[in-house]
Amino acid sequence: MLRDGRDQDVPNLTNAFHTLHTKLGIKDSEKHLVLKHHDYLHRYFQDKMEFLNISLLGIAYRYVVKIE
Repeated sequence: MLRDGRDQDVPNLTNAFHTLHTKLGIKDSEKHLVLKHHDYLHRYFQDKMEFLNISLLGIAYRYVVKIE
């Protein structure tokens, strides 16, 4: 299970997320990947994104980078 580290920035976390799901051969839908990405982020980011309807991983990534 991948979790947000205290000293990791969003690009590094997202890169680790992408690498792991690619290496493991996970073939989830884009929406499911967004949900998984959201789940491993720090609680602060999760709270900021709670009521957003984001369906693309790239958009989720850009939004979290702006928050950061």
